[in-house]
Amino acid sequence: MAKRREDSKAGSSKSQSSATKDDTAGGAVPRQTPSTGRAERAQSKAKEKPLPFASNLDYLECAMAWMEARARRLHLQHELEKLLSPPEQRGYWPSDENADQMRRRLPKLRKQERDLQRSYDRRLAHHRKQGFQLAIDALCNEFELDEFERGVLLVSAGFCLSRRLASVFGSIDEGHESTPETFFNFNELSLSERINARHYFSPRSRLLANDLMKMEFPHRYLDASDLFSVSLRITRRTFNFLLGDEALDDEFQEFSSIEKPRASFEQVVLDKGDKERILSVV
Repeated sequence: MAKRREDSKAGSSKSQSSATKDDTAGGAVPRQTPSTGRAERAQSKAKEKPLPFASNLDYLECAMAWMEARARRLHLQHELEKLLSPPEQRGYWPSDENADQMRRRLPKLRKQERDLQRSYDRRLAHHRKQGFQLAIDALCNEFELDEFERGVLLVSAGFCLSRRLASVFGSIDEGHESTPETFFNFNELSLSERINARHYFSPRSRLLANDLMKMEFPHRYLDASDLFSVSLRITRRTFNFLLGDEALDDEFQEFSSIEKPRASFEQVVLDKGDKERILSVV
């Protein structure tokens, strides 16, 4: 009896091995584990060609998704740092999460931010080769804006399109308006970098001198510390241009009329800076 059982076991194992060989020889697809399937899907997704943006609004929507993910990660990181700081430095603590819960959530937010930024960068690079010139690129070229200034315009335009985005950004500097500190925090600038970046918000800066942004003071500007109490807003003309709308602003249409010019603009006797300021709004 024992010998028969051994023979039957040997026969079944032999048949299983031969069946496996036959399946492989016949071209059967090997069974995939879940992790293998995920890796292959990620590789195929990475090989997909990104699509050019359909419009300026489509571009802004893509940029806003990445900016919101970054702001959410910065907010959680800031809250975790506050929780781990000495009690006298914490201040008001509204969160119900403990440090372990925050530590578990932070890598997920980092990955989401990284994935969205890569997608944004790839799509923007592809669009610049295949698509039309984006309004934000045209503006940066015209006024020689750098990446920091470009970011200020994008974030400020996003505030006009989404209350949720404005709320998320407000949480990273504990305010409800966009201030210079909002952009310093968003770019994770060090103290020395913040000091050097203050010139971006001076009256002679490219953003303010060309009426791309406006600065509102709650009171008279007295000293350097007042810079963090000002609110920054994108001008309506700039916002409309970023959306692809180049029509004359409604504010001008209310009290403007079309007149036949009696002289060319080159013949007008004005300081060069004043001429550039006029041209920036017409």
